[in-house]
Amino acid sequence: MIQKIEKVKCRNDYDPVVMVDDSDTDQDIARRVYKRSILENPFITFWDGSSFIDYMESVRLGHRPMPALVLMDVNMPMLSGYETIENLRSEEMFSSIPIVIMLTNSDSPKDREKAQNVGANGFQTKFSDIEAYTQFFNEFKADPS
Repeated sequence: MIQKIEKVKCRNDYDPVVMVDDSDTDQDIARRVYKRSILENPFITFWDGSSFIDYMESVRLGHRPMPALVLMDVNMPMLSGYETIENLRSEEMFSSIPIVIMLTNSDSPKDREKAQNVGANGFQTKFSDIEAYTQFFNEFKADPS
């Protein structure tokens, strides 16, 4: 079963939190809200699933750090968020990265089920309230070791 968001945590507090979203506006808002949060992980963004998959190939080769958490948009050119997650989950090395699907305004059970079927760990509609968005990021804080 797909986890409630509060159960999904960053793997640690030093590897990057990654956002994959083709919207300049959504990336800009997320970056600003992320800076207000308690997370200290670097925050990096990718415009599409293909560029994120390229990054993950460099992770596989040991050239880049493994993401602590991935926030994935669904509707993107080339590879959708669902296709990107399926591609990522096909590699054993990436099977345990926490991934949260973020949709613009759909909270339908069908979309949640599809997210679960491709390997997402959580599902969240995008925020319009800054305080709620900040709290969303805060809840990902890695548990103390």
